[in-house]
Amino acid sequence: MIELESIEWLRVFILDYPLLHYLVLFFGPLIGGEVSIIVLAFLSAQGVISLLFLVILSFLAIFLADAIWFFLGRTAVAQRIISHRHISPTSTIIFEAVRRVSKGNHLVALVLAKLMPGTRILMIMYMSKSDLVFRKFVLYNAVATLFWLFIVISIGFISGAGYTYLAEIFKNLYLSVGFVFLVAIIIITIHLWIKKQFIH
Repeated sequence: MIELESIEWLRVFILDYPLLHYLVLFFGPLIGGEVSIIVLAFLSAQGVISLLFLVILSFLAIFLADAIWFFLGRTAVAQRIISHRHISPTSTIIFEAVRRVSKGNHLVALVLAKLMPGTRILMIMYMSKSDLVFRKFVLYNAVATLFWLFIVISIGFISGAGYTYLAEIFKNLYLSVGFVFLVAIIIITIHLWIKKQFIH
């Protein structure tokens, strides 16, 4: 859930240390995933950071991380992790659900894996053991990542624009905070709905 204090702290940090601007745009998505991207897009709507650089650096960060997970998925250690008795039942359900919906289409599977929270890394490691060569993975993952980024950044940007609009009209901190929480609840609800649709 997006906290107003965290967003304000990040906004001040970026404004006070502009040289670290690009590092935040790269390592934020790399470490924090979609939550970080939503927060950064929120700040982009307020003019704190560049939307163009957010898209470019977020794409590079997520794409690099996915490539690393793809190669790690081919190691014996990754196979032991996936096959672990505590992880295997959940991973099997995820793999079967995605395979059923995607009908063997790797591009569709990657898109679904990115939309379903907690499944992206497992799906990439699983796909690395299939007949999918790295060259095709690069192509499919680029398309899936751009599609996913469009959705995630749009959510954060629209939230930031709405927050600014409400704050300017009502000058009411509580109303603005309530708007941020409402957006967070909507995002969580969408995630739960997607999981319910594909994993029974």
